[in-house]
Amino acid sequence: MGASMNLQSILFPNSEICDVEELYFHRDGDTLLFDGFFNLFYLEKHHKYCDIAKLELVLEVKGFRKLVVMHDSSELHTEILESRPVSGRERIRAFKEGREVDSGDRASELRKVRVDIPYKMCKKGVIWFKLQIDPRFIEDDSWILRGSYDGSGSFLQKKDNAENIDSKGEGTDGGGISGDENGITIGVNICTYRREAYVIRNMRSLLRAAGSEGAEEAFRHLHVFIIDNGQTLSDNEEFQAVLDSAKRIMETDPDTNADSDCQGEHRTDRFIEVIPNANTGGTGGFSRGMVEAMRRKELGLTHLLLMDDDAVFDPELFVRLYGFLSFLKKEYRDITVAGALMREDFPYIQHAAGEWYGQMKLHNEYMMADLRDYATCTSDWMTTCEYPDTTYGAWWCCCYHMSAITEDKLPLPLFVHHDDIQFGLINSDKGIVFLNGINVWHQGFELVFSGVKQYYNMRNNIISSYLFEKDYLKSHLKAWTIRRYIGMLISYRYADCDFIYRGLTDFLRGKEWLLNSNPEAIHKELMAHYLEVCPFSKAAAKEISAYYVPDKMTIEMLREYYDHSRYETSIFKKISFNGWFLPGDKKMEVITPLDSPWKTYRHKRVMLYEPGSGKGCVMSRSNAEFFKGLWRIVRMSFAIDMWKIKGAKW
Repeated sequence: MGASMNLQSILFPNSEICDVEELYFHRDGDTLLFDGFFNLFYLEKHHKYCDIAKLELVLEVKGFRKLVVMHDSSELHTEILESRPVSGRERIRAFKEGREVDSGDRASELRKVRVDIPYKMCKKGVIWFKLQIDPRFIEDDSWILRGSYDGSGSFLQKKDNAENIDSKGEGTDGGGISGDENGITIGVNICTYRREAYVIRNMRSLLRAAGSEGAEEAFRHLHVFIIDNGQTLSDNEEFQAVLDSAKRIMETDPDTNADSDCQGEHRTDRFIEVIPNANTGGTGGFSRGMVEAMRRKELGLTHLLLMDDDAVFDPELFVRLYGFLSFLKKEYRDITVAGALMREDFPYIQHAAGEWYGQMKLHNEYMMADLRDYATCTSDWMTTCEYPDTTYGAWWCCCYHMSAITEDKLPLPLFVHHDDIQFGLINSDKGIVFLNGINVWHQGFELVFSGVKQYYNMRNNIISSYLFEKDYLKSHLKAWTIRRYIGMLISYRYADCDFIYRGLTDFLRGKEWLLNSNPEAIHKELMAHYLEVCPFSKAAAKEISAYYVPDKMTIEMLREYYDHSRYETSIFKKISFNGWFLPGDKKMEVITPLDSPWKTYRHKRVMLYEPGSGKGCVMSRSNAEFFKGLWRIVRMSFAIDMWKIKGAKW
């Protein structure tokens, strides 16, 4: 078959990324089971979407006695590693000479093993393997293992020929591979606003991986756009040092330099490029990256990967993404490859992978999945290729074919939130797939209050509903708005009430108003208002330290947060506005984002406390806010009725 490509590397825990061993392998006595989530090879997804002619498990091993390759619970291949293979002729010679065959001790040698996987026979389930450790290497875990699942296909021969043509100066000027319809070049669009620490960490991680064995091919076909909404990266000395190290890597990599007529600095600029931008939010930053990807035709980009700046990623995701895209069948050339969201506080918990939008909310049937469990990782919903039509890829990590990125599909100037939902639903006809190892780790969204994002959640959710479920919006907008407002009112989150009111009002102003608005000016105004009404600070939080000790966060607490039952309460609390006019006690109740809005019942003062930031803000029951809220509810209801009477246009 000739040439092969790394589809996914064998991964291990990493203290800088994820150190949960069970996500990579499990231990069974003297045997390591490489059936952890990140080391499973999912068959159904590769069979459906990819044109793979041959699949191999390629390993370099030391300190192991036996290798067993598995398909689900069935053994496919067993190989003894501690002795060298002995031919039949050698055995006969030894027998005639009356001596034992010397098979040698090879467990202590570093050796390469290649195993052909019967790929065409194994249609569903997962491939994994296990290794029995030699007793001499058990105590100190001094064994060595590295490797990958490599794929071969007919297009790889075309690719080799095309690269030979390019090396003679007869190919394209950059990006992609001349004559190879599967040639892949990925643009990486990272939008950031003054989060230098995250960006520096991730770029260092990226550069370390770029020079690792088996990853060079993928990283030679990456171009990183960092859209700098804060316009501060260029002045950061530590970040400039990262770029300098990138330059040295490019200058010493002959294969990388061979990709371009220009050497050294020019090639570095093409690999990691910082683009200063106005603070137009995540939406504006990602839109700018899309525009650059379309404009920079000399890069030959085939795909654009959108990523958050404040998430942790394993650079292996680029290897797997590049390999998967390279083998795609023609009919799936435009498919969207979306990434899962893992939690930073519980790195083994998958928060989301395949949310879908409907009835003005996100649906996630398998939230908080514990991926340490093999049964969970191999369940039907993890191995499936079928997703609802309204499934989208969130922009913490999502890769689109460039055919999806056109001038007429650029996101609306929403600043933040729902841009990924709207863009994903517009391109839903292209299909979507989720792969293990293509993911990021991020702080939980429920550990801080929504703040100014309440405005964007309100306004942009209504816009999404208008675009994709207009009839539902018309019949439910009023009740949905009133419930949302009352929930914030009884929680004493008065700034959130203001944002809900303004979010609806700004939606009703129409699309032209949004297109002609100044997102940066609006955001500054919202931030100033929130700081005035809810002045969160760590100093304020000290007021509760004498009697309040935050509960240690548990998975059960997080699951309760996402359970709708926390919004349920008695009829009396509902009709009495949570006992607003009943006598209140003098104790200051602590309210976190995880708590039910009804927890303020008969408390005159509360401390809004954020576990994620350690900040707090004291809020009090205000009759002025209550009656202002009632008047606003009347006004919002009337405005919605008038909007519907006039044709419910936007």
